[in-house]
Amino acid sequence: MKRDAMRMLMDARPDDLDPNAPVDPATRERELARARHGAHGGTTVTAPARRRVRPVWGIGVAGVAAAAVAAAVLVPTGGGDGGDAPPLSKHDAALQLTGRNALLTAAETADRQPAASGAYWRVSRVQCQFVRAGTGASAYTVASESRSEAWTPNDPAGSLVTRDQDLGAHPATNADKVLWRKAGSPTSWTLKLPAGGGHYKQMGLTAAPGKARTRQTPVRSGEVYWLGRNVTMKQVRELPADPKKLKSQLSKWYRGHGTEAEGQKSTRDEWLFDVARGLVTDMPVTPKVRAAAFRLLAGLPSVVSLGRVTDGQGRQGVAIGLTRPTTYGDLHQTRLIVDPSAGRGLGEEDVLVKASSSYPGVRAGTVLNSSLVTTEWTAVAPS
Repeated sequence: MKRDAMRMLMDARPDDLDPNAPVDPATRERELARARHGAHGGTTVTAPARRRVRPVWGIGVAGVAAAAVAAAVLVPTGGGDGGDAPPLSKHDAALQLTGRNALLTAAETADRQPAASGAYWRVSRVQCQFVRAGTGASAYTVASESRSEAWTPNDPAGSLVTRDQDLGAHPATNADKVLWRKAGSPTSWTLKLPAGGGHYKQMGLTAAPGKARTRQTPVRSGEVYWLGRNVTMKQVRELPADPKKLKSQLSKWYRGHGTEAEGQKSTRDEWLFDVARGLVTDMPVTPKVRAAAFRLLAGLPSVVSLGRVTDGQGRQGVAIGLTRPTTYGDLHQTRLIVDPSAGRGLGEEDVLVKASSSYPGVRAGTVLNSSLVTTEWTAVAPS
């Protein structure tokens, strides 16, 4: 599959990344950055094998250097025992209806919003991954956070500006903080990552934030977004605002596999879910196209409602989810958080649906990572 836009991503990566390494660049960058910080004298934890996750900009910007900070899922969020998140359960018909109504309400809200534009489309993501430190009753959860930003030019002759920063790690909850203090209040941790053949490699976490990196990359061909194929800002802005036509247009690009890899199996529903959540969360579509994407999501039979939620920034929303196996055989649920009153997607979570040997001791229903998004049109980008 031709992906010229990805060449721009490779050019924008920090120099110390090897694009030919057999791990995704997001995970690689986090390993390298934390290894540079060092983790001597900290707590040793064991993390499961890395899993491929949706990149920072996912179905959004294909050429963002900030994608390098989207770490793979390690281990779970939660409190002291890693099981604070409620287990997944079947939702009754009323709750299903509530979720679909929330999507339709979001569509109606977006429909009423005026079209806007600007010199740059800015997307900011705050991501959080979770690891378990210690053992037994002394184990606690460490949250590792990063921020990624991208300013995509409306003018194809312009330059894409990206900024990324490791925000550091800390105990995830107050209960975790109690156990962390009992463990001596470490400010660094060492992860053991399986490297195949019974070997392991180490990766360090540190409480200290890293330096922000800002980079500029010429757009060149203008193909800066990924919707199952390379697309330009102009093509994104010209997507049809009718949900049936939008579904038909997007489905033309479906080839039986996932949006990120040809080897990743994906049903049409799963593929449309991934593409449409990018449209409502982080892509510069018109409000009416965003409304059409919400209606498309509401019509997918595989999508279920998960009720009202509060995201990591305290914003209120409604979550919907789609459950599927990973390429490694684990069963995960991707949750999209929507704010119906704003007519926007707020972010997403990755949830372990079924206990797995990849996540020893982790309960079904545990949130493994989260990604929260804010977007806006702006007149300037940082230099």
